[in-house]
Amino acid sequence: MWAALVDTPRLHQEIVGVWGKDVFGIDMSAIRPTAVNTWCKSRIRPPQLVTSPECWAVLDYAVLQSPHVRGDAAWEIRDDRTAHGIGVWFDWEGAQAVAFSNSPLSSERHIFGQAFFPWPEPLDLCRGDEVRVSCVRTQSGRNMSTGGRLSSAASTAERRPRSISRTFSEP
Repeated sequence: MWAALVDTPRLHQEIVGVWGKDVFGIDMSAIRPTAVNTWCKSRIRPPQLVTSPECWAVLDYAVLQSPHVRGDAAWEIRDDRTAHGIGVWFDWEGAQAVAFSNSPLSSERHIFGQAFFPWPEPLDLCRGDEVRVSCVRTQSGRNMSTGGRLSSAASTAERRPRSISRTFSEP
């Protein structure tokens, strides 16, 4: 499983931004926390990757003992960019060198997209910032839940240090 920070303003607006205080004269802000904590299928393009992909978890089905998975990823930001959430995808390797990937960097196009986990607000990142993500996927009966924690720390001297910590989960 691979993860990268992504810059997807349109998708973020469609999922999160529409749930503001005034939607056709109705306060819809109560639904916003649910929207922010729900992943969706997306089609991430290479220019939307804010960071290089990092391996989030490895699932070896030959020895897998549990449906639960946990992993961490970390990035140092190379350029000033805005991130709207996390993109997640997989590479699959089967027997006899058969392989399949739904990576946004793959030239293959197929039915599988990538998972997009939106953040409540876009995160403006600067060169030298460090971003760490911890993700957990658990299963209980037929129900699956995804959760995680994002932390970001600025390390550039020209800005005041900041630390951001966010928790996300699928309802």
